[in-house]
Amino acid sequence: MKPLTTVSPIRSRIVLATIFLVFAGLYCCISVVNHLLFRTHTGDYAYYSHAIYQFSQFRLGEYMVTTGPYWHTFGDHFEPILLLVAPLRYLFGQWTVIVMQIGGILFGAWGLFRYVRYRTGRAWLPHLAAAYFCSFWGIYSALAFDFHASVLAAMLVPWFFDAFERDRFRHALIWYVLFLMCAEKAAIWGMFIGLGAALMYRRDRRKWPVALLGSVLAFGWLMLAVKVIIPYFLKEGEVYRHFRLKHWGETTGEAFVYLATHPLEALSAFFFNHLPDYPRGDHLKLESYKMILLSGGLILLWRPQFLLMLFPIFVGKMLNDLSVNWGINIHHSIEFVPIIALAVMGWLVKLKSARLQYGILGFLVVLTLTSTFVSWSTRYEPHYRRSHSDVFWEGHWKRERYDPADIYEAMEYIPDEVSVSATECILPHVVMRDTAYRYPKYNDAAYVIICLKGDTYPADREEIEWRTEVLIEKKKYVEIFRNESAVVYRRPGVPPTN
Repeated sequence: MKPLTTVSPIRSRIVLATIFLVFAGLYCCISVVNHLLFRTHTGDYAYYSHAIYQFSQFRLGEYMVTTGPYWHTFGDHFEPILLLVAPLRYLFGQWTVIVMQIGGILFGAWGLFRYVRYRTGRAWLPHLAAAYFCSFWGIYSALAFDFHASVLAAMLVPWFFDAFERDRFRHALIWYVLFLMCAEKAAIWGMFIGLGAALMYRRDRRKWPVALLGSVLAFGWLMLAVKVIIPYFLKEGEVYRHFRLKHWGETTGEAFVYLATHPLEALSAFFFNHLPDYPRGDHLKLESYKMILLSGGLILLWRPQFLLMLFPIFVGKMLNDLSVNWGINIHHSIEFVPIIALAVMGWLVKLKSARLQYGILGFLVVLTLTSTFVSWSTRYEPHYRRSHSDVFWEGHWKRERYDPADIYEAMEYIPDEVSVSATECILPHVVMRDTAYRYPKYNDAAYVIICLKGDTYPADREEIEWRTEVLIEKKKYVEIFRNESAVVYRRPGVPPTN
């Protein structure tokens, strides 16, 4: 560790806190506003919220929000990190996943701050590094797409490298295990992080064997997850559903054999649309590479150990069967954030000129943040919703089709403890209870609340109307409230609200 340039600890903390407050405010302008305006979704927000609620009650519980191939969320992804964070539900309620995600991102930036502070004697370079980390497009895309445990995994990577750099192997193991607990897919990434770390510290006889052991641990964790734990939580006859390389083969082995025996086709697929029946995806991969380069990703060509760490991310992203993964939208870019940031900082700290260090990093902060902001209004993404991301656009701050106040008024008629069924955009607001469904699934729900003008996924509006007629006529649900945007029904025999 190099001695720090003389600087007041209080002043340093104030500057770091200010950086975090500015970016936290920007993050809230995306996540909090989206939730307040009913832009959060059942598939991720309500899915994770209900799992956290059940874990906070000290029970595994049955997955019931939608109809799926698994009877518990661990049949979808094995994410035991949720067990550790579930008690936060008692503090933050329906906002828990937003607090976890924003807090996790700032925690990751703090980890990079510590890493840079340890490796350099510059007073303010760690602060610039934290701002750089917080500026990446991958963070904002993830925030605009509800919550994913993979974001938490990415934010633990700087802490692992900080501990590893300091020779604190026990601490590094703790961060690494927490990282693996974030998802079974994190184990695939973790194998290559271990290999990359072994390459990075190849001259250190203590570190490179430990890094290789990390890869072995990740492989074991992956096998345990996909061969034992996830199948246990699947319904009979169902299989793991997140193998997304079926264009190349029916199984993982077949896909990689095909790619290995067709290297030119595989190389082309990393950069160009490999699904000719979907021409709308032609520009998505190139857009991702553009953003990677604009945020400092060129350094990966000079530091191959970090490129190795990103190899499974590039494969899973660019060769995926779903074109939505290729671009810079949703959460499938979050893994680039810590790796590119660590690669850039690892190179910068070796420069002898302080002026050059500050100049390059300051330029990268401006370039990364500017390219992120510009991308909000210029994306190629066919499924991109500007209203979810672009805080500089007036459409982000309002709903066009209905008044959110109408929905909040209708929600007042839903008691806290009763079972409920709600349409796509409303369910994330009422899911923190024992029993909650996404309408048109309602089973034994005591109350049903339907948004009359918002998203009705997975059913279309006509199906919703038809099923509502059945709800009233055959099940004899009683309408208890209606306004221009929402309607509330109560099941027979359920006492009315006060």
